Amino acid sequence: MPIAVLVLLLLFSMSITAKAEGVTAVERTITPEYGGLVYVVDKIHVSENSFRYGIVEEMHDRLVAFSVDDGDYKLIGKKTGGIYIYEIYPRSGQVTVKAIYRGLISEAGGNNYELVINAEPFIEEQTVLANILLPTTSYVRYPVAPSGWTLTERGLEKRNVTISGSSPGEPIVIRFTSSGLALIQVESLDMSYRLSESSLVIGMKIENIAGNPLRQLDLRMPEGIEVKEVRDTLGKLVYSWSSKDRVLTINLEQSRYALQNSWKYSFTIIAKCTSTQAIYTSDEVARILVFTPINASISSLAVSVILPGGYEADLGKVRLVEYRHDSAGSAIATIDTAGINIYDPSYFTLSIVKSSSLVSTAQWLIGGGFIVLIVSTVVMQVMRSRVTRPKIISEKDAQILFKAIQELQKSKSTLLEIEEGLAPTAAKAKPQLMTDKMHAVRRTADSIIESLGKIEGKPAELQRIVKEINQAVGTFSEALRVILRNYADFQRGELTMSSYKKIYDSFRKDLRYAYDMLSNIEEALRELAKK
Repeated sequence: MPIAVLVLLLLFSMSITAKAEGVTAVERTITPEYGGLVYVVDKIHVSENSFRYGIVEEMHDRLVAFSVDDGDYKLIGKKTGGIYIYEIYPRSGQVTVKAIYRGLISEAGGNNYELVINAEPFIEEQTVLANILLPTTSYVRYPVAPSGWTLTERGLEKRNVTISGSSPGEPIVIRFTSSGLALIQVESLDMSYRLSESSLVIGMKIENIAGNPLRQLDLRMPEGIEVKEVRDTLGKLVYSWSSKDRVLTINLEQSRYALQNSWKYSFTIIAKCTSTQAIYTSDEVARILVFTPINASISSLAVSVILPGGYEADLGKVRLVEYRHDSAGSAIATIDTAGINIYDPSYFTLSIVKSSSLVSTAQWLIGGGFIVLIVSTVVMQVMRSRVTRPKIISEKDAQILFKAIQELQKSKSTLLEIEEGLAPTAAKAKPQLMTDKMHAVRRTADSIIESLGKIEGKPAELQRIVKEINQAVGTFSEALRVILRNYADFQRGELTMSSYKKIYDSFRKDLRYAYDMLSNIEEALRELAKK
């Protein structure tokens, strides 16, 4: 047989063998994060133009983010058997698939936790040869290895696992310990960049969804952002900031009180943007970094940019959910975050232009309008001196305002009754009675807001007043819910006097804050009634 024929037969047999194997190599890393999310990262070595990546329904229902590096993807849909299939289109010989999940971690008593997860990667109709690693981190330790796994210096490992492409593997329960893990839900994350000051204000509202109290909160900031202050509605909070490690630690217990299960808390971070890694501005574009300080599930995300004076957003080149101006005339652009993966820091670029109104005004002044402006101003001053200033508020509207003032005074008295009733040395109060009093305050506030809406012309002050009424009542309502959860334990003797007093002192600060706000609102209504 000629040598050329032998070579052809050999090459043919090799191609058949390679195709029959159909093996795809995957390096999978599974990492429980500090905020309660679980990151699953697959580095997949591919030779095909595309492949089908599968996620079981139980995990897909908890998916908060999905992305592909060095490739594109599209969701095909759910197949029979409850598997969601993604078609992946690699752009090179290796593609990285990142999936982030919530709700896979649960408490198992003390500092013990359980992670329930389908740990093995699944690629439809392809055999996978996988190495799986759950790395040891500063927050997570694995005391023992499940059957078939090995505990190493790196963490928990399972190497050279062969996985069929016909059906996914079964979920596994992995136990780990942590002395500082936080399981939280971020109800809202609001980021506001002020370009003229190179500053960033981050507002967060969180809920502790763990059984263990949350005594401190660790947040991570990217390069180019330096924390300057942390505060809530009562004032500054105790915190530490490491520029080297980029970690902001807020001491909740030292500043206020540890957050118990289901407690919610709002706070604000004030930071300075120190490099173009965080913020960049030119005459044509503004670029900001969009990120999350914590790897936790986020219910609501809002990102806004306050432009320098004299600049406007080029609305024809960007998608915004809101565009307005503040009292100083600065443009505020709230960006559309629908297509943003907040867990993967990325830049948002906003096209901006110089305000045409400023240019035209300058040209008008230079062209002789300045003289006209002076004459017009003199004429207006003369007219104002001859015409009696009209009354902004009618007698009917004034009556509405005075009635609102009376209702505010009643609400303030109710707050003081609640404060006295829950004092550590007071006689036992009925929690339901305190709740009823709070509901009465809420109803009164709603009634005041409704009546203010009937005032003709609706002066601009009313919008601010309505907002402050809601803020005052909201602050106190949340504070009351917090203390009532502990009050019953205190009455039964399950909570010491010193512990309850600390909670009461924080509650009283919130109450006094709400009381002072209502007093300021009362004074503002009096001033408005005089106009």
